[in-house]
Amino acid sequence: MLELQPNPHHRRAHLVVLTDTGKEAFNRAMKLQAPWINELAQGLEVEDIQITHRVLNKLRSKLEEEQKD
Repeated sequence: MLELQPNPHHRRAHLVVLTDTGKEAFNRAMKLQAPWINELAQGLEVEDIQITHRVLNKLRSKLEEEQKD
């Protein structure tokens, strides 16, 4: 499902890419996920989603700062 390929930007770190089988599995999963997420989000206001996005980004930034210390 995955394969390593040379990374033109880094000699030792390979790129991990999906094989054709991996792409097919990913696409099947996305076909299942799209209706599920649409149903889950039904009734939510765009403003609420935007606020949640901002809060989660701030929390992530704080956690990343703590990891640097």
